[in-house]
Amino acid sequence: MERSIDLYEDLKQYISDIPSEFELRQFSGVYFSFANTGRRGGGKKRFNIGLAEIIQTIEDIKKNLGVFMNCTRYDEDRWRQLGEMYFTHDVAKSLIKVQTKPFFTTLAKLCNWANDVPSMSYSDQVFNITSITLDTTINKLKAMSANLTPDSISAATSEIILEDYQRLEAEQVNTIMLTEAFESALSKTGFVT
Repeated sequence: MERSIDLYEDLKQYISDIPSEFELRQFSGVYFSFANTGRRGGGKKRFNIGLAEIIQTIEDIKKNLGVFMNCTRYDEDRWRQLGEMYFTHDVAKSLIKVQTKPFFTTLAKLCNWANDVPSMSYSDQVFNITSITLDTTINKLKAMSANLTPDSISAATSEIILEDYQRLEAEQVNTIMLTEAFESALSKTGFVT
């Protein structure tokens, strides 16, 4: 079994290698920040979702596999309908309604990474939805999150997370701030935000 920090670093590298119009960043292992293309006016907008909500959304897709297996190619109207009907978390329901394609691509990228699909094989139009790919994705994301919780962060992990946090902060990325518990866990290891 891979360590959480190895999965975290592997996912960061995979995301950076994907040819995609839609930017995705991993933040501290427990949040994802993604952006739209900005083509509809007003420039790029950034949105955030937690790892727990991503896992819940993929579990929702798995529970309704018969419906989602018929929608592996991107179709904005269909994905909005399915998300409204089957996603159980309010954040996921909101994101699929207003940022359909960036959220679709986020889920597809995570699924491809978890299933060892070469990054150059990725397409913004396709989400490989099968029982096996969803189970693999859920299990790998849960394994990654297992030791990236506020009370169990090692000093090495906290250093990497802090570097990511400072980089995003320096870039003035509008992202979710670390929770008090997360900050507390970092400070226990000698790092402060």
